[in-house]
Amino acid sequence: MTASQHMVQANGLRFRTMVDGPAQGELAILLHGFPEGAESWSKQVEALAQAGALAVAPDLRGYGLSDAPGAVEDYAIANLVEDVVGMIKAFGRDSAHVAGHDWGAIVAWFFAGRHPEMTESLTVLSVGHPAAMVAAARDDDQKARSQYVGLFLMEGKAEAVLADDDYRRLRAMYSIGPNPDAMPRAMVEHFVRSMSRPGRLTAGLNYYRANLVPGTGWS
Repeated sequence: MTASQHMVQANGLRFRTMVDGPAQGELAILLHGFPEGAESWSKQVEALAQAGALAVAPDLRGYGLSDAPGAVEDYAIANLVEDVVGMIKAFGRDSAHVAGHDWGAIVAWFFAGRHPEMTESLTVLSVGHPAAMVAAARDDDQKARSQYVGLFLMEGKAEAVLADDDYRRLRAMYSIGPNPDAMPRAMVEHFVRSMSRPGRLTAGLNYYRANLVPGTGWS
């Protein structure tokens, strides 16, 4: 099976989605992180479809070919959660298995907390429970690890730093971790091109600006 692309209307916005699997299969929604897109889940979409699920990986609001509202507050967690609610309903379902990585994990945590009746299962990668994140934000070691957040909250400066030298620092973000070559180079370049479109880098950074307070966690 090969994933197809569909534009889906949800929560007043249009979302580009990668979809694979039988229409009658259990719905699985896969939420990507910063600074990525639906393609980061391509292997999981394929595997879930082969297992009989209807797998859906959207470009989150502000990313890829999905709509990108212009105001910082448009990226508040309440809006991001309702995007997921709308996607589930757009596929004619009342619930779904939800997985997320990075910011997608944060959205997944809040979605499950606010809509347990719509959550068949929850799978999160890289991000702990929001309450644990608040506690960790007060730890000196975690503060040191999260210094980049302070930069991301600086409107204009963060965009300039990440875009400088042909997006060198943005490209470097895809190589962080024990296996720096895990993401194929073609996918890295796809994401860089996507994030370099007008307003898209700011949209991704607005997830931080709308929701985080330095040193304390959630706004």
